Amino acid sequence: MDTPPPPPSPPPTGTSVPNPPPSYPADTKHPHPPPPRPPSTDSSAPWRYYLTSLAASLFLLYLVLPPTVTNTASALLPSPEPYFSADRFLASRLGYKLVADVPRALVPGGKGVKRGGEGRGRVIIIGDVHGMFHELVKLLEKTNYDPENDYLVFSGDMISKGPDSLKVLDLARSYSAGCVRGNHEDRVLLHWHDLQKKKRKGRKGGRHNGKHPRTAAASIDDLELDPEEDDEEEETVEVADDADDEFTTERIRNERKLAKSLSRKQAAWLDACPLVLRMKKVADLGQVDVVHAGLVHGVHLEDQDPKAIMNMRSLDKRRLTPLPEGERDGVHWADVWNRGEKERRKGDGEGPTTVVYGHYAAKGLDIRKYSKGLDSNCVRGGRLSAFVIGKNKEELVSVGCRTFLKD
Repeated sequence: MDTPPPPPSPPPTGTSVPNPPPSYPADTKHPHPPPPRPPSTDSSAPWRYYLTSLAASLFLLYLVLPPTVTNTASALLPSPEPYFSADRFLASRLGYKLVADVPRALVPGGKGVKRGGEGRGRVIIIGDVHGMFHELVKLLEKTNYDPENDYLVFSGDMISKGPDSLKVLDLARSYSAGCVRGNHEDRVLLHWHDLQKKKRKGRKGGRHNGKHPRTAAASIDDLELDPEEDDEEEETVEVADDADDEFTTERIRNERKLAKSLSRKQAAWLDACPLVLRMKKVADLGQVDVVHAGLVHGVHLEDQDPKAIMNMRSLDKRRLTPLPEGERDGVHWADVWNRGEKERRKGDGEGPTTVVYGHYAAKGLDIRKYSKGLDSNCVRGGRLSAFVIGKNKEELVSVGCRTFLKD
């Protein structure tokens, strides 16, 4: 038989036992709320408040002060994420070939050949031709261009605006020249592809409504014309400034007309031009990137904005991202590029990257250590320029131009 537990010991003499709390059903609210918590004794709370306020005030000052004041402090702030890094496949999705490498056999010095040794002849990079065929021929003669040994490269905008775009295009094709896509090639090609699409739709519609395909197509003024239907030459368009006339009705009409005159082979050749033509390990220049408009320093080629490569001139002063076309109240991207290359070479000791470009006719020739701007406004009576890279030296060659577009 189990022995019962002993009774609890009595409390010591002189002490009182507190009454046990009453029991309540589980769903009954406790009638005695807990006592209020004593005030916090954390001495760091005011400091946290002051520091948060100070950080907010400094951020507001950074936003409202002019760039000249904030430039000095900008190095202390974290760098923003690249504005185009969210979609590094944008170029391919838009149908652009982003980067193409020039074979080493075409680069002066060749593979494994030191400066001054045996190797390929020269690379001749031409600025914006804009259909000025006669000036292009003069420039090639002045450079003593040798198709057997020299590699010819066009830095974009070889067509449009001028009188002989198709002749320039056929000359480039006949010499198997290198090229990059400029903003004018881009717009003309957009017109061309749109015309082909509408032409196909027009022919399809002609079959369904009982008309001959050509009759149906002729009712749509945007369709491709036969050569005998459009023998007029490109006419002179008088404009004041390239940025101001980019999207005028006259400009669009002329681009549409040029697009109609392109053959399929000509359009396919232009379509194959990449946005960046890259030459590696060029003596004294390091890597050479040929583009039409520019690049953002510190951003990999694969992450560059394809539209900016063809169109940009200036960068936002704070964020160092390309400004929209026509906005020039910023810093020239070449300023940032040259400063960045100088600092980068101090830090890692790697070879430089030199950018050769066109597009900026308002600045004219802009030859610096790590960038070479070649658009010298030929179509408006300036000069047509070439940057010649040889085994022993680099040189600038140019010829005078007729005035085709007038201010």
